[in-house]
Amino acid sequence: MKPTTRARIKLQFLTILDNGGWVRDGREWEDDDNSPIILWSGEDTYINDMPAFNNYAYETDPREEIWTMGVHNDLVEFADKIGAHWECYDSGTYMLYMD
Repeated sequence: MKPTTRARIKLQFLTILDNGGWVRDGREWEDDDNSPIILWSGEDTYINDMPAFNNYAYETDPREEIWTMGVHNDLVEFADKIGAHWECYDSGTYMLYMD
């Protein structure tokens, strides 16, 4: 994936967030421009004052009204639009992969 495409996706991701938050380039995880990991993020990242990622959402949001598989629904829609999907690495780290 071109570095400019990665940068554009990262910027789009950041515009969804509020109250701070963070994102890292997937190449920090795998030092390879062809890495399927576009970006990664996790704890202390918020959307509308709700955690962007909540590994324990099955306890607090069983109907998936806010989170789907621990990922805020706004980010699920974002991933769908760009042809990607989220995967949980651990309870505080989520990675965005190209499909």
